[in-house]
Parts: sequence; structure tokens; C-alpha cells
Amino acid sequence: MKIQNYHIEYADPVRHLAEIHLIRAAVFTGGGNPEANYTNDADCRHVLARAEQGEAIGTGRLAPDGSIHGLAVIEPWRNQGVGSAMLNSLLNQARTLGLTDLKVNAPVTSAGFFQKAGFMADYDRLTGDSLSLPLTLKLLTKPPRHNTGTIPGKTAETNAIETLAQTAEACLQIIRQARRKLVLLTPDLEAGLYGQKAILEAFKAFATGNRDNLAQIILLNPVAVNGQGHGLVELAQKLPSKFIFRQPVEVEDMQYPSAFIANDRDGYLFRLDNNRYQGRWSQCAPARNRQLSEEFDRIWQRSLPSGEFRVLSL
Repeated sequence: MKIQNYHIEYADPVRHLAEIHLIRAAVFTGGGNPEANYTNDADCRHVLARAEQGEAIGTGRLAPDGSIHGLAVIEPWRNQGVGSAMLNSLLNQARTLGLTDLKVNAPVTSAGFFQKAGFMADYDRLTGDSLSLPLTLKLLTKPPRHNTGTIPGKTAETNAIETLAQTAEACLQIIRQARRKLVLLTPDLEAGLYGQKAILEAFKAFATGNRDNLAQIILLNPVAVNGQGHGLVELAQKLPSKFIFRQPVEVEDMQYPSAFIANDRDGYLFRLDNNRYQGRWSQCAPARNRQLSEEFDRIWQRSLPSGEFRVLSL
């Protein structure tokens, strides 16, 4: 089956409840009312998977007690990584909330899916006629310092940058070394930096390198990008599932004074003043990378899809 385009977003249990209900009704067809098992939706964290055209194709939720329920993907979209992407989003929310003991009751036929994510089966609680298997996960509140994405042999050494040329070279390293994910917070896509040919080529190579690769971009002032003919916007038009843009709506976020880019291999570049190129960067600084990634996630969750790019289907 051809790989199709989709993205994962955090869902509001009130505003998006109708879409959540539709997915549950389509997937959980065992009879009765599927919503009878989800009486406390308002207290839970939810995710939705959406196709490129905006159709809701999957959902799942995280309860305050650390239990995961209702992870569901509609039939045409299964076996394309949608469930794994939603589960990863729920695990990230659990980390944000400080939850460490997670649990799920999975159908025996799909228990392997959760075990691949690190869940352990509790066979002592499995009765002979049970159709579901209890699984548990001891979640680390912070990602491991050394993981499969870390660059072997690198240390947490950081380097100063003073000029546009130095900043551009550091950005190239961050983008090229990304494994599956890039996050970028910028005032207006900074055409003098992110519009450079070499950087655009690096973004293109990243986006086309793997079907799961994704660049999330927070634009503090998306209006300023209109009419620029920015190369990164044009690239995102061609690869809309690989670039997701959001803009802040909270005053504090809209006035964020800094700019940064980070990857999933512990690399980062941070500029305290987004109007200047002075800053610091590192190919491998796990603690600082984690700090910036968590800051990005907090702003991302409070932001909305950028209306300035609707005509570009971004």
C-alpha cells in the first residue's frame, strides 16, 4: 500500500469529541455503546491523527492514573505507523505530566504492538478466558542520556557562534545529523539563514530520507513570511507531511525573545536574541537539547496551525 501523509496533534476533549467518537465507533465494533468505557474523557489527554486533507484517522487517550485507552486507527490507515506515532505522543505527554507507571489492557492479538514500545505483559493477571492482556511500562521521566540516536564518540562540548556564516554552518550540522525529528523556533523563517541553498538542501535530504521524518516549526511572526518566496515554504508545499507549522497565540509565547533549532541526536543551536546571530551550539549536549525540546513542546501544545499558510495546505 502506498504510504500516505498524516500528522499527529493534541486534541481537545470537548472541541474534538465528535471526531473521537466517530473513530471509536468505527474501530470498536464489539457491540453496545463504545463510549460507555470512556466516561472521564474530559479529565484525559487526547491525541488525534489526521490525514493530509484534515480527516481524523486515529485517536487515543492518556488518563490521569497513567492508563492508556482507546488507541485506534481506522482500517485504511493501519500498518503505516499511525498507531506508533500516537503512542509516542501519549508517552511524551506522560513525561510532561511526570507520570512514570503506565498501563494498558490490550487485546491479546495486539499485545505485541505495545511490547515493542517497552510495555511488559503481566501474565499473572491474565485469566484463562480473558481476551485482553494487562501490560505495564516504567516510563523514564527523561530520555536516556545515551540512546540509539546519540552520535558515538561525541561529548557535551558546546561552541560559540558570532556570525551568520558560523550560524549557518552549525545549522547545517544540526539538520544533517537529525535522525527522525527536527524542531525549529524562529521569528520569521529568517530568509538570510534558513533560505540559504545549502540549508534548504539539507532540509530536503532530511525530509526525504525516511517516511517518518518530521520537522516541526514554530513561527512567532508568520505574517512576515508572506510574499518572501521563501525556499523552505516552497519545499514544505511539495512535502506537506514533513513540515508542520504552528504559530503561538499566548502573549508570552508570541514575545519569545530567542531562537533555536534542535534534533533528536542531542544536537542544538540556541540564540538568546533572535535578532542576532550570537549564540551557542553543540552536536551532542543531551541536557541542553532535552531542555530546549521540552520548552519547544510546551509552546507547541499551546500554539495553533498557522493560518497564514492555509492556502499552501500547510
